Amino acid sequence: MNYIFLDLEWNNSYSKKLGKFVNEIIEIGAVKLDSGLNSLGTFDVIIKSQLTKRLGSHFKNLTHITNTDMRQGVPFSRAINDFLSWCGEEFILVTWSNSDLYVIAENFNMFLNIDPADCFGMYLDLQKFYQSINPTEDGNQISLKDAADKLGLLTDDIEFHRASDDSILTANIFKKIYNLSDYNKLMVDTKSKNFFDRLLFHPYLIVDVNDPNVDKEDFILFCENCGKHLKPIYEWKSVNKQFVNRLRCTNCKSIYKGCVRVKRHFDHTTVKKRVVPFVPRVSTKAGDK
Repeated sequence: MNYIFLDLEWNNSYSKKLGKFVNEIIEIGAVKLDSGLNSLGTFDVIIKSQLTKRLGSHFKNLTHITNTDMRQGVPFSRAINDFLSWCGEEFILVTWSNSDLYVIAENFNMFLNIDPADCFGMYLDLQKFYQSINPTEDGNQISLKDAADKLGLLTDDIEFHRASDDSILTANIFKKIYNLSDYNKLMVDTKSKNFFDRLLFHPYLIVDVNDPNVDKEDFILFCENCGKHLKPIYEWKSVNKQFVNRLRCTNCKSIYKGCVRVKRHFDHTTVKKRVVPFVPRVSTKAGDK
């Protein structure tokens, strides 16, 4: 079983068809290692944009890929066919964070209309594996460069934010840490049911109180004074993507403002609740004292 270390560079372009900005892949870089971590070659290709003739200034400054480079690139479909042929039949795909996997799935759906699950199999998020061994103090994700620096890897000749160099550095990090823990525990099968549907799902805040994903128990809140149940005074309504109401304690009669925020995820919802003592508004009309 070979390892494919993949890195992508993408430009944020406007799609008239979708009516929104999307991340369009402009460069694919990859390194192939065998099971003994010996190099079997590299892959690098620049892709001609289907959405724009001019790359964004942020992308150009970050990657140093020019408009001329991009216009001389190959079509996305050809780049993907060449890449998958180069990968071979059996391989484990490795990226630094799952953002590249997310973008390649989006581009597959947008430009090729094919299921990425038909093209990939076992997958490892190397950033997640690295942080399972070396967790950050603040819990934030660590960058590829910072991880390389902490491992003492030389990066003087690395051109960061170029897919070819970033994929090489990703492979070098894996070589450095693969035997420090069992990375197999973090590997996932991209062919498993709903893997890419889950990956591409955008969580959202529910704003309709009658949404079937909203449970009546989501609106059960308790008094901060005596712990008894709070009874709604009015109908719950949606304000600023949360449900609000005025509530009265069934025991001590304290009045509160209740707020409930319900977020829909791929296969579950999360609920955040809070109550604050209700303070009547003070009139500011002329003549009031």
